Amino acid sequence: DAAAKGPKAAEHAAAEAQVALKTLSRLIETQARAQGAAKDEIAKLQPLVKQAQETLESTVATMKEKSERLTVNSILQESEARVKDSEDNLTRVVEAEAIFMKDPSEQTVDEASSALCGLESALHAAHSAVGGAKTFLAMKRLAVKRLCERSAKSTGEQLSQMQVRLDAVTKRLGEAKKCMAERKLATVKREVSEKVVQVEQQVEAAAEATKALIDGGTDVGPEEMKKACEKAGSTQQEAQSAITATRNLLLSRQKDAKTASTVDHSMLGEITKMLDRLTKIQADLDKQKSQLTNQEHKFVAQRLLKDAAQMVDDLEKKLEATTTAAAPLASEKEDFTAGVFLSQATEALKAHMQKESKAGKDVVGAVSEGGAVKQDKFV
Repeated sequence: DAAAKGPKAAEHAAAEAQVALKTLSRLIETQARAQGAAKDEIAKLQPLVKQAQETLESTVATMKEKSERLTVNSILQESEARVKDSEDNLTRVVEAEAIFMKDPSEQTVDEASSALCGLESALHAAHSAVGGAKTFLAMKRLAVKRLCERSAKSTGEQLSQMQVRLDAVTKRLGEAKKCMAERKLATVKREVSEKVVQVEQQVEAAAEATKALIDGGTDVGPEEMKKACEKAGSTQQEAQSAITATRNLLLSRQKDAKTASTVDHSMLGEITKMLDRLTKIQADLDKQKSQLTNQEHKFVAQRLLKDAAQMVDDLEKKLEATTTAAAPLASEKEDFTAGVFLSQATEALKAHMQKESKAGKDVVGAVSEGGAVKQDKFV
């Protein structure tokens, strides 16, 4: 019944039975010293106790054997699962490597970089699985030593076979890791080279736009100059953005190379060369920016000078026209003054006559004497 409930319950029941038999054996030995009929009856019990002890020992041995079989099966199943997982991870690494067997010209640099990331992830997972499997097998080999000799030998042999499979996976992963370093160098070199070439092309386009602006001079219309400046400025901005993005990529790859478990000096050397090349490109672009700024300033200064000259020319023309119109006034100054005074006096007399409601002869009579106008009366 206890065995049906599980190994732990069976072990517990067997232990209790052993204690009970030992207690009974000591009791029988004690009572066997008695005299008379009791002694004979007790003697009859001894074979029964011995038989029970033998049966219990056989049962315990059987239970132990079954328990060991369960333990062995568990060890082998778990170990097989760990080794199989390592082999499956190796299969994924091999599949990730397959894309690199193709002609590099058939892949874009982005596709190659993506494939490289996939291979790195597969390698990392495989190394992690293999490391865990090795540790697990080592622990189980120690556990097997606590089994009986026959079980320990059989299980140990099977674990050794699994270790051979695991060693084969480890060796293949080592080869993949070595190839990975070479592929990474080639991919990174191609990636940064293409990026730098693209930057050079954009800077060249900016240089052409800037040169066209400078060759056009400053004797152009505002709208035409505005379009030329916008085109040159736009190409320079695109080139600057490309330089910044490429520099960040190079610095990122440089950091990866430095922090890797094994420093790849050849890759670091290539990246350093590309950074130096990018520095020269940046200097060329900065020169173009300065040329564009100077050309804009020249155009603005020329435009201001031209507008100022036009304003002075217009002012001179207006001055000449005013001088011409005022020439008669300047040549007959006295007659002009007298005329103005007479006009003002006439207007004043008209206003006076209207205000006082007087006729012209009445006004003349009031300011004259003896047929002549008197100054004091007129004033």
